[in-house]
Amino acid sequence: METSEMPEEVQMYLNIAEMYQKARQYTLAIENYLKAQDILTQKYGESNHKVVKINSLIATSYHQAQQSDKAIEYLQKSVECYKKLKQDEENDMADVYMSLGRIFDAKGDFDKALEYYTKTLKIKEKCFGALNSELVNVHNTIALGFRLRGFYDKSLKHYESSLEILKSIKGERHPDIAKAYENIALIYRSQQKYEDTIEQFNKALEIWKSVSGNKQSEIGDIYHNIGLVYVTWGKRTEAMEYYKKAIEAYKVSFGDK
Repeated sequence: METSEMPEEVQMYLNIAEMYQKARQYTLAIENYLKAQDILTQKYGESNHKVVKINSLIATSYHQAQQSDKAIEYLQKSVECYKKLKQDEENDMADVYMSLGRIFDAKGDFDKALEYYTKTLKIKEKCFGALNSELVNVHNTIALGFRLRGFYDKSLKHYESSLEILKSIKGERHPDIAKAYENIALIYRSQQKYEDTIEQFNKALEIWKSVSGNKQSEIGDIYHNIGLVYVTWGKRTEAMEYYKKAIEAYKVSFGDK
């Protein structure tokens, strides 16, 4: 949160709250966030954007303290305030929706989480365009949720959207692109599409080879994963070949011990 324009007393309480937060003393963190928010409320009113942003800080403390219902309560306050401020289609609102999605996801309510993730995507696309880095994390989060629940085609769609955005920003050879190919490979592996799985892993492998230098642990991981695919596929000779390659790559990274 940008606090450079905060009154001195408010800044003091925010700094104290942050220290308590880092020390995992969430009750004390919340107490100081509320003191800061009370001063701002008296100065600007309840619907001021500075007041609203502290709701998210309080929500984070409650969430980390495993009080998800209280976290949701404060995030919903932010939603209502942004609507009053007519800022409900701006990025700050999208970030609140993303936080709500994560909390419902953690509670095991993916349907509700998906509702908020979708709202996040819609606003961020409007604010930044469809090919902006702001959307990558949202697509990946949705994709993971679908993958964990066995909705592989839906998951693949979002991983591919993430890959398209990353390529437009970072080009063809970047570690983030390699990780995107690995995510897609995991989908194909779950679908038992082994040739497609290996194809995606090999795309990732070529990138890691070009960017890793002597740091080859990522290359070793890819070789190991390809070996696992061949084992599942019943091709043990090919699996052994890739396991040996993985060992050699790990030796380069970590030594023989």
